[in-house]
Amino acid sequence: MLIKDQWYPVCAASRLQREGPWPFRVWDRELVAFRDAGGAPRVLLDRCCHRGAQLSLGAVRDGCLACPYHGWEYDGAGRVVKVPSLGPDRSLPAYAVPGFPAVEADHYVWVWIPGERARPDAVPRLHGIEHGVWTQRSAVWRVGAMAAAENQLDSAHLAFVHGAVHPTKAGEGLPLREGRFAARVGPESVVTTWAVPPETPDDRFPGPERPGLSFLSFELPYRNYVFLEDEGTRAIFNWVPLSENECRLEVIAASPPGGPGAPLEVRFAEDEPPVLAQDRRVLESLRAAPEGAESAERHVLADQGTRAARGLVADALNGPRRGPSRRLRWRCFV
Repeated sequence: MLIKDQWYPVCAASRLQREGPWPFRVWDRELVAFRDAGGAPRVLLDRCCHRGAQLSLGAVRDGCLACPYHGWEYDGAGRVVKVPSLGPDRSLPAYAVPGFPAVEADHYVWVWIPGERARPDAVPRLHGIEHGVWTQRSAVWRVGAMAAAENQLDSAHLAFVHGAVHPTKAGEGLPLREGRFAARVGPESVVTTWAVPPETPDDRFPGPERPGLSFLSFELPYRNYVFLEDEGTRAIFNWVPLSENECRLEVIAASPPGGPGAPLEVRFAEDEPPVLAQDRRVLESLRAAPEGAESAERHVLADQGTRAARGLVADALNGPRRGPSRRLRWRCFV
């Protein structure tokens, strides 16, 4: 489902050039992004208010977006600023298409999908990408955004889906180790990590704002941080919902991320790493259970993190959630 009043990535910032528009979708909204004369990103509904043509098939002219059908031009706010078929003695009508707040931040172009709030209070922020060589990738997966996000919070699947690359390989007679996990559940995020002392204060608990530690996390709307410091891996996943059974992945990853003194380099790649291909293959095979208690999902202790994430999404869809963070502690097999 689409959670409103949230920032969603449009594309890697390097992919939105000044020369042309960028069509994209967020749930049922067909949108188009382009850069205005100053280079700032702009997002409009991808439909001309004249005859309904896709504006993304048009061209960017002096920072305005021209419709491919009759050449009507729109500024960054969606206002019609030129109608070529009007004579010189005709005044310009006050026509417009809906515009959406957009910003460029942390190597992405973002769009705000409004609900109760027309405009955001702050710009989006990705943690832990201040240095190192990072690679951005994008792909459409045939699975819902929530199922995809839950997978990145789930440590129990690693030895099975990624057996060839995970140290605990399933199918080789190696028993899974029972380990203790802890989770911090806040109003908009769930962070899971390996055992931490019970007296660990919240400001020392692992999380995106402290990327020097190992953890898995989920945060609204559909974002995962997978920071495994022992393996030298950091990845940030943004899942953009397209339908109940389809989402767009925008991921940025570094392996290894480099130390504080390392220069920052961000590039875009078209390939699909084996780990992502392994996840996608399994996730695209998921089938929802039919109605009835006998076929409902069954859960164990290792699923508590993903179930907490589902609760956050349900709260976001049904109304704002308020309250202090809390902790879950459980034992599971890893």
